[in-house]
Amino acid sequence: MRFSKRSISFVLAVVMLISVFSFAVSAGAPDLSTSETARVGVSFEYLHEDGTPVTSVKPGEIITVNIYATSKTDNDALTKAAFCVFFDSSVYSWIEGSREFIGPKNYISTASNVSVIQAGTTVYNNMAAKMTEEDKAHGWDSALYIQALVDGTVPDEYYVKENSDKIFCTAKLKVADDVEPGTKADLGAPECSIYASKRGANYNYVQTIAATAPTNTNLVLGEFTVPLTVASEEPAGPAVTKTQAEVKMVLNAEKNAVDFSADKAFQFRVISSISEDDWNTYFNGDGSNIESVGFVAYKGDGAFDMETAKSVAMGSSAADYQAAKTDYIQKVDGQPANFGARIDFTARENVKDVTYIAFVQYDTDQFAFYDTSFDADLNSNYDMLVSQYAGFIG
Repeated sequence: MRFSKRSISFVLAVVMLISVFSFAVSAGAPDLSTSETARVGVSFEYLHEDGTPVTSVKPGEIITVNIYATSKTDNDALTKAAFCVFFDSSVYSWIEGSREFIGPKNYISTASNVSVIQAGTTVYNNMAAKMTEEDKAHGWDSALYIQALVDGTVPDEYYVKENSDKIFCTAKLKVADDVEPGTKADLGAPECSIYASKRGANYNYVQTIAATAPTNTNLVLGEFTVPLTVASEEPAGPAVTKTQAEVKMVLNAEKNAVDFSADKAFQFRVISSISEDDWNTYFNGDGSNIESVGFVAYKGDGAFDMETAKSVAMGSSAADYQAAKTDYIQKVDGQPANFGARIDFTARENVKDVTYIAFVQYDTDQFAFYDTSFDADLNSNYDMLVSQYAGFIG
């Protein structure tokens, strides 16, 4: 199982280190209820740019590291802390400057920092010396070194609240553009990361409301990592290309106007194609996995929105967007596959200029679209279309 969030807990230590930790697999707060001594919990969250939890990474993408905190009593706040997120520098690099400590300006010190420490440095080597063989198997050689410090008394509004996450730091890692699919890309905070908290007496404090000084605590990390690999690039998908768009109409006896009383009086048709290679690659050579084909037309006054059009093709509804679908495809061996679909206009006032894209739905829920949209000035050029069509059929 792959997890997106790693949790750690601050625990009070009087004589000995009490190894208590909590673990969350989502953005929820760590569960501190099972311990009488754990007061404040901290969790790591790793997200894609769209906000979804990381389960694999892709070359060139940006990964956001969010750090959350929660309290058991509503009376505590983090005042000083230091910990690490380990990574392989051949896979990730820190986007320098991409860190933000979130809170009132009189809370987060300008000395708070995120930096990268690498194998060979004193801090990294001392932590690496504590790594287990399992830790070393992750292939790490660098770490984000995160230090959150405080200037003065923590204002009440920034105290960590019971069972409620509060982000106090965020930073970003970039996946290398040229990293190969299948490469190990683990992120983690193993037990050895607590070395950062043992460097001196000035780290890992919890401060209670109205206290004159914070309480020194120990930072305990469980053996939590995010096992990741670099995902293979998804196939580009089939190309759907425009062949032509056309208008068909039924004229009155004088052949000078559309007879809107007739069935299918004014039709707008879009004909599209799929190459022979894509037909064989994506559609089993026979189209048996195709669910539907067609196009979406936008007939509104505002700007056409590609994402809205795509969602309508997928079954959503939106004002002024209309999907035309069919299951008929014409295919001759050695030639592209062609399909056409149409929308009908039943009155002159309904004839609108349209912007459209065609699509193919296959493998149940996969869609391929035109790379770009096209315009058809059906209303603006209505008179010309009628006169040309009358000449064409007359």
